[in-house]
Amino acid sequence: MDSTIFNSKKLLKEVPSARLAADLGHYQQALELYRKKLKSSFAHLLIEKKTTHATPYESVRDWEKERHERIIEEYGEVFLELGSSAKDYDRELYMVESEILQEEKDKYQKDLEADPRSRWCKAQVKYCEVRIDELKQKLDE
Repeated sequence: MDSTIFNSKKLLKEVPSARLAADLGHYQQALELYRKKLKSSFAHLLIEKKTTHATPYESVRDWEKERHERIIEEYGEVFLELGSSAKDYDRELYMVESEILQEEKDKYQKDLEADPRSRWCKAQVKYCEVRIDELKQKLDE
């Protein structure tokens, strides 16, 4: 049993895993890793939203959504394990999504400066701005 724990800890150092860190009780490390996964997942969903017409398989979209929901659930478990409230966790989700939207908005803003007539870039900037405002309102509640 001790060798299994040792091997798990060694594996965690070599290949950081949020789920493994949580299982081993390393909640702070798990929290950091889940936050990175969640940011990545939000970014993938934004890409998915923008390219839905180009994704031929409904199963791929469903898989991304299921993965995102699983990350949210597991991240929430770790967040609550560290003594935070469900309300604090909701705020954390809003902040993470807002950060990703701001990063995406900045990218599209640069693209728009390079091509001011791009209606697609304008639409993406507008979408990000509207969603960021919605999230700010939720954070202010």
